[in-house]
Amino acid sequence: MMKGVRIVEAETLGGGIAKVNIQSGVITVAKDRFYDYPESIRRFVLLHELGHYVLQSRNELDVDRWALRQYMNTGGSAKEAVFALTRVLSFTNPEHRERLYHQLDRVRHYDYHINGNINALKYKPEYEHDLIRPYPTRTS
Repeated sequence: MMKGVRIVEAETLGGGIAKVNIQSGVITVAKDRFYDYPESIRRFVLLHELGHYVLQSRNELDVDRWALRQYMNTGGSAKEAVFALTRVLSFTNPEHRERLYHQLDRVRHYDYHINGNINALKYKPEYEHDLIRPYPTRTS
């Protein structure tokens, strides 16, 4: 991580998976949920929380953008980054749905501009089912 940033555990975060104190840089992960996710998702979540601290922002779209860039710069794939958000956010929450669509749009533009995939910009999802969730979310 970076200087001043540390990770601590809490038994639960009231349904959340992680949160950060943007003044201190302390990232708290929920023991009851965080470790249920694969390493790639946990890594993206930590980068997202770190983004709040680095950017000193509570703007989720800005932080998602920053986390995507960091995730891909450290060897993660764009597909994994989008998948991570689909696992921890809810399609029934309009704000979450907006974040998912923005993240997918960023990845499409990245695929077009960086990888030269001319088909990347032809597809734009319109419904929640267009973002496929390969396995059910954890319930409890």
